[in-house]
Amino acid sequence: MVSFLDHWKFEKGLRLVLRHIVLPPPVERKRSQRNMKMVNCARLHVLLWHLFLLITAPARRGAAQLRIRLRTWGYWRCREGSKQLMKAGKSSKVWKWIGYATAVLSLIAGIRQLGKMISDRAQAHRRIEILLSSEGVQLQGRDYWSAWRSLEQASQIDPDSTKVHAAQETLAMEWLENVRLQENEKFSDIAEKLEPVLTRGVASSKPGPKQADLLAHIGWTYFLRSREGRLGVDPAEVYAKAVGEDPTNPYAQAMWGHWILWNHGKLSDAAPRFASALATNRQGDYVRRLQLSALFNCRSDECEEEIVRVATAMRKEQRSVGPEARSQIFSMYYQRFIPPGPATAPLVNAVPPLEHIATFRWLFDSLDLDESKSLLRTYCLAVLLEAAGQNAEALANYRLLRTQLARQRGPVWDAAGTGIQRLSRTK
Repeated sequence: MVSFLDHWKFEKGLRLVLRHIVLPPPVERKRSQRNMKMVNCARLHVLLWHLFLLITAPARRGAAQLRIRLRTWGYWRCREGSKQLMKAGKSSKVWKWIGYATAVLSLIAGIRQLGKMISDRAQAHRRIEILLSSEGVQLQGRDYWSAWRSLEQASQIDPDSTKVHAAQETLAMEWLENVRLQENEKFSDIAEKLEPVLTRGVASSKPGPKQADLLAHIGWTYFLRSREGRLGVDPAEVYAKAVGEDPTNPYAQAMWGHWILWNHGKLSDAAPRFASALATNRQGDYVRRLQLSALFNCRSDECEEEIVRVATAMRKEQRSVGPEARSQIFSMYYQRFIPPGPATAPLVNAVPPLEHIATFRWLFDSLDLDESKSLLRTYCLAVLLEAAGQNAEALANYRLLRTQLARQRGPVWDAAGTGIQRLSRTK
């Protein structure tokens, strides 16, 4: 826009130009015509110069103002830029220290988290060790249900603990080896609880004795189910698979022999299985115990005579026979000896006579028997003494029985009398 000063300067210049054109000065009018051309030329130059100044004044004034403004804008722009650079420098330092602080805090938090993780891990390890220790005591006392609950708690703390898995597998196998039913309990209840643990152990173990042990016990769970009429996988198939991995595996061979006799198989087929189970001298007590159990279930004269041979071997191996098994063996003796018959001699001669006497005393001398069974024991021992040629001792036992049973005559009193007559003739 044109200011008041610009308008005033324009009018002044216009008056000056008009004055030179219209009203030339008086002195100049008196000059000669000869100099008039020169004067007019000078006036023209003056006129053109004033016109140039008049026309270009706003432009020159605007340019000057523009230069001032540019200088001023540049100064302030540079100043603002310097301030921004300074601020940027300060800001970068601030962010750098913030980064340092964040890193330090993150490191501290990570260390604390790591410490907490290690502490929690150590605490969990201690709790697992306590539970494993409790389970060991419960297992030793054959409190299998409590031991199982202890291991379940340990498994909840660390589901992937190899120690807990190994303890569960050991518990499962021992529980199956000594399974006893409580009130309102079924074999299938125990088998279904333990089988997944055994299956997991087979999947996680390498082929060999351990895997064969687990497989054999899986076969035993199938056997327990079959006792309740549940048909499924044939235990013999699993036993065969276990024997394929470990030919002399005591569990697989003994359980296979037991299965043969359970299904009324031949003793000649089962006996080699038990012999293979005993070949490694591993788990011999369990093999003998299972062998006796299988022979008791057989219920034949041949199996009863094998029981005498097995008991004699156990005596020599310095093993023990449980009270229940000794009672069953004792019942077998007096059923075969009283009254004397054709089945008596094969049982008497199952082992050499002196070996038989030693086994009989080893089994029954410490057995707590009532009076009637005590007399039966005396009679059976007298028969074995007579077979061993120890006639004097046998005759003394027969006479003792006749005296004690004088008022309670029966099969034993009659058998003792027959023995006295027989030995009296041989004197």
